[in-house]
Amino acid sequence: INPNEKVLCRGSYWRPPYIRCWSVHGNVDFYSALAGSCNVYFQEAAHRAGIDKMVEVAQAFGMGEKTNTLGIINESSGLLPTPKWKKELYEASLGKKYEKKFNDLNKERMDKLSTASEEEKDKINRQYDSKKKTLEAQQKIDLNFYTRWQPFDTYNISIGQGSNSFTLVQLANLTATIANGGRHYQPYLIDRIVSPDGQIVQKYTPKMLNKVPVSGVNLAHVKEGMRRVSEPGGTAYFLFHDIPAEVGAKTGTAQTNRVGDNKRKEFHGVFLAFTPVENPQIAFAGLVEYGQSGSGSAGHVAKAVFEEYYGLNKEEEPEND
Repeated sequence: INPNEKVLCRGSYWRPPYIRCWSVHGNVDFYSALAGSCNVYFQEAAHRAGIDKMVEVAQAFGMGEKTNTLGIINESSGLLPTPKWKKELYEASLGKKYEKKFNDLNKERMDKLSTASEEEKDKINRQYDSKKKTLEAQQKIDLNFYTRWQPFDTYNISIGQGSNSFTLVQLANLTATIANGGRHYQPYLIDRIVSPDGQIVQKYTPKMLNKVPVSGVNLAHVKEGMRRVSEPGGTAYFLFHDIPAEVGAKTGTAQTNRVGDNKRKEFHGVFLAFTPVENPQIAFAGLVEYGQSGSGSAGHVAKAVFEEYYGLNKEEEPEND
């Protein structure tokens, strides 16, 4: 998709299941869609790209896989939804579901046969055969629908919803990889190990895992779009006008997927950011549970981090008499 091409947002996507946008954005290009978090634009972009290409790029950025960050124990791999994952998931769950249904149906037949006359047994068996055929047909329909990747699956994950489930270190590394021009590194929390006598036992340095299969031109488009998020009209403009450097950012409103939560009213606030845009030095990823919006919750944490980084929080030295 050409980043300058306009896509019309009337408040919901025009393809089923007509997923709504949080606003009516009108005509938006890539930059304004990213700045304004337009669901319609990115569903259309996903429709054109297709799930296979989306998965290929996401995996190159390390999404849905352990980062093997040095210093993290028992790290989660998160989940990058793919057609293969969906097929395996529903084949297993539907298999258990219908195994129980068939067992229950057979038990019902055996219970009836145990007290039935010969004439009644023939009728019971015919009824059982009919019900079994109906159940087999329903199983086939369910397997065909639920195990196949559907267009709405692509639309859902394109806007960060559906079954997407990523760790914060994955999101921070994603942000850093975009910011640095596509070099995907293994993160580490330990800088060096020093012996009691002050000798450096081990020193850790950045280890590049791969170069993502995205052109420098396209990564530059993404960085520009993220820069506009913190400009006037962007969803995070009000946060960074005091920061003495340009900030690239992306706000997020994530479904909680917790039992009992209202999926239309209760959300986690997610925020990604890096600075300065032209020569990135620091990347941020944060989440505030039930923060509702990214800019209204985790965005304030990012602001505090950047203020500290740029020395804006230093207390004035007391004057000498």
